[in-house]
Amino acid sequence: MGLRALGLVALVAAVLPTPLGAQQRASPPFSFADVDFQPNCVPNAAFVRALALLLPATPADAGGGAPEVDLPLYDAASGAVVHTLQLGRAFDWHGLRLVEVRFYHGIESGPSNHSLVFADTPGRVAEVWNARGWNLPPAGQTRVIEDEGVRVAVGIESQGDLAAVTCFSD
Repeated sequence: MGLRALGLVALVAAVLPTPLGAQQRASPPFSFADVDFQPNCVPNAAFVRALALLLPATPADAGGGAPEVDLPLYDAASGAVVHTLQLGRAFDWHGLRLVEVRFYHGIESGPSNHSLVFADTPGRVAEVWNARGWNLPPAGQTRVIEDEGVRVAVGIESQGDLAAVTCFSD
């Protein structure tokens, strides 16, 4: 077999699923229904796992200690970094239709916001979240969860046909 044929075989083997019974080093199954916030408004492990699609790995992720910050670049930037994971279809999330996962980080003084975005009305979103114990105020208002050093609040934002539940940290 020539070198070119061996390369093609390697490429096909790389894209085909592993044979039945073969051991795979894989993460546990994933469900968007598991993406959520902890009671203190911090993203849970499934939320962080979804964000891994948007955010590059850091040296700390590889066990190399704290990641280094490129201070000249960071100081030169202004505004915000926004990452949006738009889902290919709406996923059932406790009876709501999850369509996006968002992360917003203000560079200069920054809030750091995390949002779950639904293709449902703000009223329906509040009904489902409040049945889960979140005590969300009407759309456009926030409920403060913590105000010690860093202010943490949660609220519903109406965005056209979408409604986002956002945890704000400032």
